[in-house]
Amino acid sequence: MSLKESLQGKKVLFFCIDFFNYEVHIKNKLESLGAQVKYYDERPNNSVLSKAIIRVKKSLVQSRIDAYYQNILKDPFTREADYLFVIRGEVVPTFFLDKLKVHNPNCTLLFYIWDSFENTPFPKRNLHLYDKIFSFEVADAERYGLVHRPLFYIDTFNKRNFSDEKNPKYDLMFIGTAHTDRYRIVSPLIKHVQKLGLSTYCFYFMHGRLIFLYKSLFMKGYHSVKYRELNFKSLSNLEVLDIIKQSKSMLDIQMPNQNGLTIRTFECLAARKKLITTNKNIKNYRFYNSNNVYIIDRDNPQVPREFFESSNLEYDDDLLYQMSLEGWLADIFINEDIDDLRI
Repeated sequence: MSLKESLQGKKVLFFCIDFFNYEVHIKNKLESLGAQVKYYDERPNNSVLSKAIIRVKKSLVQSRIDAYYQNILKDPFTREADYLFVIRGEVVPTFFLDKLKVHNPNCTLLFYIWDSFENTPFPKRNLHLYDKIFSFEVADAERYGLVHRPLFYIDTFNKRNFSDEKNPKYDLMFIGTAHTDRYRIVSPLIKHVQKLGLSTYCFYFMHGRLIFLYKSLFMKGYHSVKYRELNFKSLSNLEVLDIIKQSKSMLDIQMPNQNGLTIRTFECLAARKKLITTNKNIKNYRFYNSNNVYIIDRDNPQVPREFFESSNLEYDDDLLYQMSLEGWLADIFINEDIDDLRI
């Protein structure tokens, strides 16, 4: 049975943080496949202060979190849902999952984490309550007995859905949050590429000015970050896509304590652009080839000019489907044999 046939008329209770609008794309895709979806941000409040408190000392806002989830339990949709789908689950309380299973025993509980448990340890205590559990991190999947499933690209990034730029404006582009050691890696690499006589586009995003002030004062990796180079309003997916269309290659820097492949990786491959990445684990995946992907050293980030001048190799339709949002949802909701795209 296809994913569309399986989801026809099914009710999906969906929890995810507000994450660059990807939660909207997931909801819309589920609905396009026939599901009825009720979406909740897993956080009761998305202010910068609230996010900081949840990360540093969640107990200070636990009563508010509990009240938020108690109200969700009262919603008739919750008691009628065929699926609970949680992504990340940083604040989803144990009592909520327990009561949902009691009040709605036929509901299938699905969990996916697109972070490492080192960064987000809380969800580990609730893993036993879910029916199917997935992680984008190979190491976490192996350590905790989860299913490894890489991330996805949304449909707008498939090259077939847009006309390609014949003469790209940029040889290299970077769009990303200025976290951890990204600035230390990206800044010298951009200068290196410019010295090769190539053009670049760079967009550093920071979630707020107060967050930047705190990090620049107390976190070693941010001391060299220049305020004037930061942007405090993120680009939309369409704006990102427009820059990708105008670019020959994309730069992706994963967090130092993450080995899972980022969404940007799959957007790049779907758009048939070259990928420059710090993630050595990409060599273990079927879509890796040295024409399309170049792995840089975090401590000495350089790329030879020849990489930009070589032609890209194409990917077959089956592989592109598996990397798509629909392919990802099929593995999470209905497939028993999960292909995690590794060699």
